[in-house]
Amino acid sequence: MADTDKPAASFWAISTLKQNVIANLLGRGWSALMALAFVPFYLRYIGVEGYALVGFSLTLFAIASLLDLGIGTTLNRELARRAANRAHAQDARDLVRTLEAIYWLLALIIGVTVFLAAPAIAHHWVKSPTLAPDTIEQAVRLMGLALAFQWPMSLYSGGLLGLERQVKLNQIMAAMSTVRGTGAVLVLWLVAPTIEAFFVWQIVASILQTAWSAIDISTLHVHNVTNGGQSDLMTLEWTPELFDASKADSYSEEI
Repeated sequence: MADTDKPAASFWAISTLKQNVIANLLGRGWSALMALAFVPFYLRYIGVEGYALVGFSLTLFAIASLLDLGIGTTLNRELARRAANRAHAQDARDLVRTLEAIYWLLALIIGVTVFLAAPAIAHHWVKSPTLAPDTIEQAVRLMGLALAFQWPMSLYSGGLLGLERQVKLNQIMAAMSTVRGTGAVLVLWLVAPTIEAFFVWQIVASILQTAWSAIDISTLHVHNVTNGGQSDLMTLEWTPELFDASKADSYSEEI
């Protein structure tokens, strides 16, 4: 029996590996394409000086990523180790909730720090011949809010990778890079061609992306279905991916 199961397990393992590689290539490639495709529109609506602030926001995010302290990597490793064993399901859920609380606290601290430092950054660090210091200060405050909502995405990305959900993660990244870029152009075109409007949309996009990832990382939850009626109960289950016999995360129980 064991010998019969080995080819099937090997087939599914190879299939999953291929899916992950293709998903990573397509997801990251599409995200990079979206980042480049909208640059001409940004330059048209907010100008070179405004777009320089976009680059400054990316610098802030890179600096903030140093405060990850290896938490995302830890979640990746621990979920990969525990997800294969049903007995560790509760431990995995507790780990996610614990690291999630730490990460969101750090995100709050980072966001508040940038928000409060905005006047000093605008008046003494970032100089622009065309943008008023008050405009830069407001943009930096909005950067801090966007950073606070976007930063936990690193944790959820690590968790989804640990759960072997590369396809789902890249779906989120590709979809949200499209929404982020398209929405920003529409806001600049239809609402206001200002750097403030741009960063307001970045806040909205960051909230949507992080919330989507947080929902999809709901780890190892078991659905307890109870028949409260007198007749037979029929249930229909939906899954976004093919069943992988080598990494089964579905279990049958009596109802």
